[in-house]
Amino acid sequence: MLINSIREAISQIRSNKYAAFSAIGIISIILLVFGLFLLSLHNLRIFSEVLKSEMEVVAFSSGNAAPELLQDIKTEIESMKEVENVIFISKDDAMEMFSREMTSFQGIIKGLTENPLPDAYRIKIVPESRNPDAIRNLAERLKEINGIDDVEYGREWVERLNALISALKVLSVIVGGIMFLIVLFIVSNTIRLTFLMRRDEIEIMKLAGATNLFIKIPYVMEGGILGMISAGGSVIMLLLTYKLILYKIPSTVYLWLGGIEFSFIPWEGIIAIILTGIIVGCFGSWTSVGRLLGIALFLILCLNISNITVAEGKDIQTIQKEIENSRKQLYDVDKQIKEKKKATRKAAEEEKKVIKKLEVKEKNLGSKKQEFKKVSKDITHKKKEIYMTQSNIESLSSDLAVKKMELTGFIKEIYKSYMGRHKGSAEILLSSTDYNDYKMRLKYQEGFIGEADRMVSNLSQDIRGLNSQLLYLNKGHKSLLVEKGNIAEDKVAIERDIRQNRQQLAGIQRKKAEYDEEIKRLTSASAAMKKLIASYEKDRSSKLSSAGSGFGNDKGELTWPLDGDVVSAFGRQKHPEFDAYIFKKGIEIATKGSKDIKAAYNGVVAYADWLQGYGLMLILDHGNSYYSIYGHASKIVVSKGAKIKRGQVIAVAGKGNVTGRDGIYFELRHHGEAVDPLAWLGRG
Repeated sequence: MLINSIREAISQIRSNKYAAFSAIGIISIILLVFGLFLLSLHNLRIFSEVLKSEMEVVAFSSGNAAPELLQDIKTEIESMKEVENVIFISKDDAMEMFSREMTSFQGIIKGLTENPLPDAYRIKIVPESRNPDAIRNLAERLKEINGIDDVEYGREWVERLNALISALKVLSVIVGGIMFLIVLFIVSNTIRLTFLMRRDEIEIMKLAGATNLFIKIPYVMEGGILGMISAGGSVIMLLLTYKLILYKIPSTVYLWLGGIEFSFIPWEGIIAIILTGIIVGCFGSWTSVGRLLGIALFLILCLNISNITVAEGKDIQTIQKEIENSRKQLYDVDKQIKEKKKATRKAAEEEKKVIKKLEVKEKNLGSKKQEFKKVSKDITHKKKEIYMTQSNIESLSSDLAVKKMELTGFIKEIYKSYMGRHKGSAEILLSSTDYNDYKMRLKYQEGFIGEADRMVSNLSQDIRGLNSQLLYLNKGHKSLLVEKGNIAEDKVAIERDIRQNRQQLAGIQRKKAEYDEEIKRLTSASAAMKKLIASYEKDRSSKLSSAGSGFGNDKGELTWPLDGDVVSAFGRQKHPEFDAYIFKKGIEIATKGSKDIKAAYNGVVAYADWLQGYGLMLILDHGNSYYSIYGHASKIVVSKGAKIKRGQVIAVAGKGNVTGRDGIYFELRHHGEAVDPLAWLGRG
C-alpha cells in the first residue's frame, strides 16, 4: 500500500506539474533561509570554540630567580589539573622578541645596562577548565607559588567570551525554534494552496465512498515528496550561496579571524533541512486534505440523507409554498449580507481615520528626524571646535613650558654669572670698552629679560583666552546635547504613537478579516443546512415512515432539549465579538445542571455527525417537514436512522456558546425555514 501511495503521489505531481513546481520553488526559498540560519549558527559555534581554545594564562617570575627555582615552578604548574601544557619564556628570549617587534625602542634598548624583563610561563588550559571561574581560581593558585610575581589572563576578555558562547547557545534555541515555526507555517500554507486547486478530486473520491485515510495517504505522500524535493533544492542553493560567500570574502578577513576558515554545515544539518521539508510537507498536506474533506462532507450528507429518508407526496400548493419560503429565506440572507457590508464599511471608515492619523504622525516624525539630524550635525561641529581649541591649548601649553624652561635657564645663567662674579652687571661692565658700551650691554640684557617675560605673559594670556573659549564651547555642547535629548524624547513619543496607531490599524484590519470570515462561515453553515434539509425532503421515499405526525399540533408543548438558561435568542442579535448584527436561526442554551440532551419530540435520526458551523450535531425528522437540530454536542449516543422517543437522551452537551459554559445550539425548521424555538417549547 505504501509503494502504491508513493506511485500515486508521483503521478499526481506529474499531472499537476505547474502547481507542484510553484510550491517547490517557494518551499525551497523558505528552507534556504532556514539553511542560512543553520550555516551561520554552525560557523559561529566553530569561531567561538576556536576562540575558547586560545584561552591562556601568563605567569611572571619575580626578580632574578635561579634556574633551579624556575624549573621547579614549571614542574609545579604542569602538575595542576587545569593545565594542558606550559611554555617557558626566559627574559633573554623576551628581550630579543621585544627588540625585534618594537623597532622604535631599539635605541633605548641598546642603552640599557641590564635586562629589566622578567621570566614568564605561557600556560594553556585544558578544555573543561576554559571558563571564567576555573581560570580565576587557577590565577589565584598561581599567585601563591613561591617565585611568581604577577599573573595575567585577560579577565574581561575571558568573561565576555564565555558570556558570548552562553548567549549563542540560548539564541540558537530561541531563533531556531522561531525559524522552524515560521518555516512550518509558510510551507504548510503553500502546500495547502496547492491542494485547494484540487478540491474537486477530493470531493469526487469522497462521493465515490473512499475513506478519509485512503484519500489522505497519497496526498500526504505527495506533500512529503514535494517537501523532500524542495529541501534538496534548498541544500543545493545553500551550497552555491556558501561557495559565493567564500569567493567574495577578502583574504584579510581570514587574517583578522586568526586563520579560521568558514565551513559548510555537516551532514546532520543537511539531514535536518531535508527532514524539516518532509515533515512540513506532510503536515501541510494532512491539514489541507482534512479541511477539503470537511467541505466534501456536505455533498455526501445530502446524498446519504436522501437515500435513507422518505418523503410525503407534495401537491402543487406545497411546492409553491416551498418556493415562497425559499424566496423569503433568500431575502433574509440578502438582508444579512447588507448588514455585514454596512459593518464592513464602518470598519473601513475607521481604517481610513487611523491611516490619516498615521500619515500626520509620520510627517511629524520626519520633521523631528530632520531636527535631530541638524542638531547632531551641530554637535559634531562643536566637537570639532572643542577638539581644535584643546589642541591649541595643548600646543600653547607646550610652547609655554619650553619658553619657561628657556627663560629659567637664561635667568639661571644670569644668576650664576652674578653669583660667580659678585655683581649682576659686573661681567658686562668688565667686558665693556667704556661706560656707554656698559650701559648698552646692560640695556640689551634687560631687553632680553623683558621680552622673554612678555612672551610668557602673552602665552599665558592666550591660554586663558582659549580656556574661556573652551568653557563657552562646552556649555554650547551641553546645550545641544540637552536639545538633542528633548528631540529624541519627542521622536520616541511619536514613534510610540505610530506603533499604537499601527496596532490599532492592524486590529481593525484583523477585525474586518475575522468579520468577513464569520460572514462566510455563517453563510456556508446556513447554505449547507438548507441544502441538507431540501435534499432530505426532495428524495424522501416510502421505505421509512415518519415517527410521528402530530408535531404541528404540539406547538408550545415541546420538551426542552436541555435543562438550562437561554443565553442567545432567535432572530437579529448583536455579535459578541464584532460590532455588527447577525441573524440567529436558533437559540443557545447553557446548562445549569445535567448535560444530557433530550429529544424535543418523537422522530427519526436523520443525521448524526460533525458539520461545519454546528460542530458535532444531530438532526431529528419529526414528519410533515418538521426538523429539530441539536448542535455543539460533545458526544452523540444514538445513530443515524434510529427511531427516537420524546424526552429520550440523544447526546451530551459540549462547549460552543457565547458564555463558554456547557450547552447546545438548538434549531427548529419547517420546510427548510428556521422558526423561533421558544414559541414551540413548553413553559420551562
